[in-house]
Amino acid sequence: MAEKLNKISLMLLFMLIMALVQLDFTDAQEIQFVANLGDMFWDNPGDIEKRIEKAEALIENGQQLQAISEYEKIVDLYPGHVSSLKRLAQLYSWNEKPEKSITCYEKIVEADPLDSQIMKTLAQNYIWNNRQKEAIDLLERVIVLEPDSLKIHKKLAQLYSWNNMPEKLISQYEKIIQLDSTDTQTMKKLAANYSWNKKPLQGIRILEKLITIHPDSILFRKELAQHYEWNNMPKNAISQYEEIIKRDSTDFKLMKKLAQQYLWNNRPADAAELYQQLLESEPDNLHFKMQLANAYLWSNQGKKAEQPLSQILVKQPYNKDALLSLAELQRWAGKWDLAKEKLEKLLLFDPKNEKAKELLNGIRQQYGNLSEARYYRISDSNKLTREQLPLAINYFFNHHWEYVFSAAHYRVEDGRLDSKLIGYGARLKAKYNYSTNTSSILELAITNYSSNWSPFSFNLQFNKNFFDKLFTNIRYFSSETKEGVKALKEKIVINGFAGEFYLQATKRWSLSGIYSKNSYSDNNIKVSATAGSNFIIFLNNPKVFIYGYYSYEDFKNIYSSSLPYWTPDKLSTASLGLKVDQNFGRWLSLGAGYALTNQQAVYSNNYSGQVGINFSKFGKFFFQYVKNGSSVYNAESFLAYLQYRF
Repeated sequence: MAEKLNKISLMLLFMLIMALVQLDFTDAQEIQFVANLGDMFWDNPGDIEKRIEKAEALIENGQQLQAISEYEKIVDLYPGHVSSLKRLAQLYSWNEKPEKSITCYEKIVEADPLDSQIMKTLAQNYIWNNRQKEAIDLLERVIVLEPDSLKIHKKLAQLYSWNNMPEKLISQYEKIIQLDSTDTQTMKKLAANYSWNKKPLQGIRILEKLITIHPDSILFRKELAQHYEWNNMPKNAISQYEEIIKRDSTDFKLMKKLAQQYLWNNRPADAAELYQQLLESEPDNLHFKMQLANAYLWSNQGKKAEQPLSQILVKQPYNKDALLSLAELQRWAGKWDLAKEKLEKLLLFDPKNEKAKELLNGIRQQYGNLSEARYYRISDSNKLTREQLPLAINYFFNHHWEYVFSAAHYRVEDGRLDSKLIGYGARLKAKYNYSTNTSSILELAITNYSSNWSPFSFNLQFNKNFFDKLFTNIRYFSSETKEGVKALKEKIVINGFAGEFYLQATKRWSLSGIYSKNSYSDNNIKVSATAGSNFIIFLNNPKVFIYGYYSYEDFKNIYSSSLPYWTPDKLSTASLGLKVDQNFGRWLSLGAGYALTNQQAVYSNNYSGQVGINFSKFGKFFFQYVKNGSSVYNAESFLAYLQYRF
């Protein structure tokens, strides 16, 4: 059999030589061709196993380069021999010939496109040699063959991430989570990629799912809280921060975040509690003290805010924020003198601080010492006229004490009795402010009519403000008068009390009421009561509102020789009107009103008008005219004053 094969081989060789004779080769090409034939036939070229054994022996002897040469011959002779290609690719890799190794693997994949293991090996070689796009294409083919391979899915996701392919990356993460719903790391990455690619709600849903799986995970709750913050969901973020604090009450960094969120989201009282806890661990932290003060201020706990602000100023006397905040607090708390000191100090080293200037001007406009000249005249249908012309000085000693001294000219004319009184008087008033909401007034006055001095009059008043909505006033007074015929002959003493309230029920609607009772030493008694209401139709310029009131006045005795009387007995008045106030810039304001009034079934038209001129920030002129009543009883009044604050 072997002899027969040799004969066949000789015949084939002879045929090839004859073919060579017919080819147009150069001498060198002929020599090489013959040498190759010699290798194939004379060295037993069909025995590929022997060649592999030879190459492997070279590898065992550490002669890898020679082995590479042997395997190269094998794959040249047998290009489809996969195992030799694999070994050659491996040898190339070991000897730092990556491109040749990749070429071998590419041939293998081409020969067997379903060999996913070689495809994965080739993909890894692509990655090592910075050919990531080719690795992606190859692994996308692999994933079709191995759709449930988490390892390949994750490798693809990694490549998509490295090559900025967000849509494919998100899709890959979603597939990984479908295959393994417990893969929390991938879920975190997916949530972050949703957020980065403008899909925040999907990211939040993923993190919420993580919280249901791991409710005690502080890390996941922090991630979720951060995503809530990024997507303007502060209430949800606060809820997560609160849960974290329950689990770890020593996480001060998170407490700072939560406290800040409380401030930003209108929960200053809760912020104050947290800042108090933070200050227990860092008692000298001035930032915490400033935030605590702000929390107190914004939660209407102004008194508590004074302490941390004062502590800041002990350490930093020229801290602008602390000076300004404390000054503003004291200004609105009625401690304007203390606020003034701090604002003036602030302006010494920050002269352009507009907020400080504004507050200082506001203090002067409200608490600056005031000089005033006033004229008041009222005349009624009973032919009674009274004029007053006081000159007053208002002096603010400090935020507790306020004093007013005035000197006045009086004129009283009774047309029915054809009598006239001219007088002069002086008045001293002292007001003590317990707080911005509570004060008392003591007033003493003395008057001279026709060279006859009347003993002083006495007025005691108590004011109380509730929640800046309900304002109350109770007053007791006692005085002597020389007004009226009977009073000229004998001393008439008036004792009385009055109470009033004003309630700002809503931004537009208010209620008011006054009740007074005067007792005279000649056994006369006067009682009056008024109830009224305002409703603002337009808040802006012009300000338009409707108003109404009902009043009742009752004299026990009415007689011409008694005190000047201003209304008939048991007079009831009901009125409904409309008023308009218009400001023309900062300097001019005009107002006008109309009312329909009913007195004892008699109707009448009533009018009012006013002009206000601010000739400077601190100076003002004002004039007002009012006509009230009907043919039953009516009165006209004029008021004008000029005032300036120093």
